[in-house]
Amino acid sequence: MDSSIRLCTSDFFNGMRKGLRQVGLTALIAATIAAGTYLGLGYARSEEVKPTYQSKIAFVSDRDGKHETYIMNPDGSEQKRLGISLPSGDAPSWSPDGKKIAFISLGNFGDIEIREIYVINLVDPSTTRVAYSPPTNEHPSWSPDGKKLAFDSNTFIGNYDVYVINSDGSEQRRLTTNPAKDFGPSWSPDGEKIAFTSQRDGNNEIYVMNTDGSDQTRLTNNTGLDGFPCWSPDGKKIAFVSDRDGNWEIYVMNGDGSEQANLTKNPAGEAYPCWSPDGKKIAFVSARDGNGEIYVMNGDGSEQTRLTTNPGHDREPSWCPFTKTET
Repeated sequence: MDSSIRLCTSDFFNGMRKGLRQVGLTALIAATIAAGTYLGLGYARSEEVKPTYQSKIAFVSDRDGKHETYIMNPDGSEQKRLGISLPSGDAPSWSPDGKKIAFISLGNFGDIEIREIYVINLVDPSTTRVAYSPPTNEHPSWSPDGKKLAFDSNTFIGNYDVYVINSDGSEQRRLTTNPAKDFGPSWSPDGEKIAFTSQRDGNNEIYVMNTDGSDQTRLTNNTGLDGFPCWSPDGKKIAFVSDRDGNWEIYVMNGDGSEQANLTKNPAGEAYPCWSPDGKKIAFVSARDGNGEIYVMNGDGSEQTRLTTNPGHDREPSWCPFTKTET
């Protein structure tokens, strides 16, 4: 993978200055279906059906010696390791209905190692390869209707651009055609916009565009590096990472780029902001304890609380939408 887009918790806070690196998380999302149970999202059949609504957080950890994907409750309880038979991957992204997860897996194109986007169905355990043009496909982000995925790829041409593809792998379209790198897309909740990171201005800035690639507009403008936007569920705000104050922090701004504010205000580095489905909280990664751990805070930056506690590195949280369950 191009080192200028790689991001790993262990080297993130130094390496991002050389290009806002995206993670090398050797991890996969998976689910085990047994006896009619929808594991990870808490769906189980019983004689007396009482519908409730809940959510989960997926994340990647190397706590057991290799990078794997885990799922936990939003309070950090019931951390469960998941696994499937595909090679290592990363960048888990829940579908809007909470029944599927897109992720990155390693593959091969002749002698070249490539990074492919897969979708796993957690209800009917099946896996579909969606984007596999060599050599690298990254950062899948679902459209609100669950029919498409935005992602970035340097397919053959050697430069990262943002693409859109149907969730079954058909009709891939290139949205950005800039000689600089465009990557890390995030689809707006109303389905009208895609936020992304671009290096077209000489450093990493956050842009937004229509879903057909038109009207590409810069939202951030400073000498620091800004990147990896994540829309709030109501579409009014965007969380992102920036080193504009000397170290990596989680920031938030309005959807038009106004009122940019530092939320974490911690001397350690933070990364990977991800909103809760009700928009009240943000999950993120922090190195304040000497290694990468998953934290959660209120949308205004208050009550920063650690969810994971182990000697390994935990990173790249992805919050599942609220799902209807039966108890």
